[in-house]
Amino acid sequence: MSGTLELLCGPSGVGKTTSIEGVVKSYRWTTRDIREGEIDSREYDGSKSTHGFFVTEEDFRKRKEKRELVGLHRYPDPENGKWYGFPVQEIREA
Repeated sequence: MSGTLELLCGPSGVGKTTSIEGVVKSYRWTTRDIREGEIDSREYDGSKSTHGFFVTEEDFRKRKEKRELVGLHRYPDPENGKWYGFPVQEIREA
């Protein structure tokens, strides 16, 4: 594998999604609902940018318990918000 691993982060609404328009696969995992116009990363074919893996709370919890995700946080509310995280294996490979 070759290339550059880049981490793009910032608060909601700063233009992260706009900044990655092109041919980029997002590795973010989240329990929030997919928004209109977003593409789930499971559909990545190299021809378009994706916006992350949109999964159920149960799916996320299982990966969290197996320690397959890092950078875990809930947004916008740390107690009841939607989960976000990044896959350990893909980060290691990159």
